[in-house]
Amino acid sequence: LVINDSQGTGVITGKSYVLHSAGGSSITLNAGKIYRASSWAVYTTGVFTVNGGSVETPDGSAAIRVAGSGSVNLEGGTVTSVQVTSGALNITDSDATVTNGVTIEDGAKEVNISSGTIKGEVNVETGAEEKITISGGAFSDDVSDYLDGNKAVIKNEDGSYEVVAGLIKIADKYYGTVKD
Repeated sequence: LVINDSQGTGVITGKSYVLHSAGGSSITLNAGKIYRASSWAVYTTGVFTVNGGSVETPDGSAAIRVAGSGSVNLEGGTVTSVQVTSGALNITDSDATVTNGVTIEDGAKEVNISSGTIKGEVNVETGAEEKITISGGAFSDDVSDYLDGNKAVIKNEDGSYEVVAGLIKIADKYYGTVKD
C-alpha cells in the first residue's frame, strides 16, 4: 500500500490502530497525515516506510509501534514518537523528524540512525544498548553511548547534540573538536 496526498490536506484517522502493517506486508507514506487521538496510530509487524507526511498522536505518546519482525524506515516526514518493542528502526539518509523521542525496548532487534532529528528523549531499556548504532543525526539527548565507529557527539550552543565524524582520537575515544 502506498499513500499519497495529491491535495495536501488528506488525513487518515481511526479509533483503533489507524494502520496495521502485518508480517509480510508493506505500507509507504509519501504524503498526508495519519492521526490517532491516543497512542499507536500505526502498528507494524511488517514494513512501514515514511518518506513524507506525518504520523501523529496529540499527547506525545508513541505514534508508531514496531513489533514482531517488523521494521520502520524513516526517510522523511514527521513522527510524534516511535516505540520499538521488537523488530527494527532505521533512520537513514533522511530529513525525518521525531518530535517526542524514541523508546527502544529490550526485545528490539536493531536500531540504525545515520541522520534525521530526534527531539525528546532516547529511552533505552537495559539489554537494548548493544542493538543501537548511531552514526549521524541531531538529538535532544547525549547519545554518546551508542555511537558507531569514529563518531563523536558535539553539544551545540542551544543544548542540542549533533553526531559528527570524530576528528581527534585519544586512547579509544574520538572527539569532534580540540576543546572537547
